[in-house]
Amino acid sequence: MSSRFRHCIADHMVLDDTGRPALTPQPDWGGLPMAIGVIPGNEELRDVWSGVPTLLLERSGSGRRWYRRGLVTRELATRPRMIELYAQDFQLEQARWQGEAGRCVGLQFPRDAHRQVLQAGGDPHLDRELVALAA
Repeated sequence: MSSRFRHCIADHMVLDDTGRPALTPQPDWGGLPMAIGVIPGNEELRDVWSGVPTLLLERSGSGRRWYRRGLVTRELATRPRMIELYAQDFQLEQARWQGEAGRCVGLQFPRDAHRQVLQAGGDPHLDRELVALAA
């Protein structure tokens, strides 16, 4: 992946008054990395990426967005309760939003994330299936 790409979620995290992410789990949290993110109202970004599989759940805001990768541009409607899934190393040359700004909750699935959320001694068959999904 080209070093020109920047992580789109890190650029849009909601921070509290101290500058820390607004959704900060307890130190003993063993679950998946989570963050509250901003869905821009009117913004354009170039060269964005998501380095790990990511799920976003839109909580508020509505409008249109356009994602360009190569010669293909896709237009999407943004609305509450919308779920987006982004594959590992998802890249866009351009992302543009137009509408009412909102918030989303993001979950990231780093490699071997299933080991963080399953208890030791789990079902080996299920473990194999989750490894296949994470690969």
